[in-house]
Amino acid sequence: MRNALTRTLMYGAAVLLSLWVLVPIYFITLAAFSTQEGVYAYPKHLIPQDMSTETMRFFLDSDGIVDSFRRSVLVAALTLLFALGLGAPAGYAIARFAFRGANTFRLSIVSTRAFPVVILSIPLAVTYIRWGIDDSVL
Repeated sequence: MRNALTRTLMYGAAVLLSLWVLVPIYFITLAAFSTQEGVYAYPKHLIPQDMSTETMRFFLDSDGIVDSFRRSVLVAALTLLFALGLGAPAGYAIARFAFRGANTFRLSIVSTRAFPVVILSIPLAVTYIRWGIDDSVL
């Protein structure tokens, strides 16, 4: 009986966490494919009343959106290739071989996750601006 209650609570928590993430995405998608009047209407309807691509067309026709999207995809692909090319062999070496400094290396990798991205974003932005590589693929 206790096992079933624990399982039910776990599934309930998983459903709540999923809704916490998915409900805002649903409303953003709903707003993206609604008319301008539908976006500003109150109260909001959970099921779309009138669908339109007017808002998406306005967004995509704005200056720099498509170029920024292409640049973001390129940066994501290069980051993925770099991270896999460096991380896969390093992960294999750490897991497979015993060498001096392995624990220090593991700790340094784990410690990078100790800081939230928001705290690191300002120093990184300042560094990128000083080096002149802001708003570029680099």
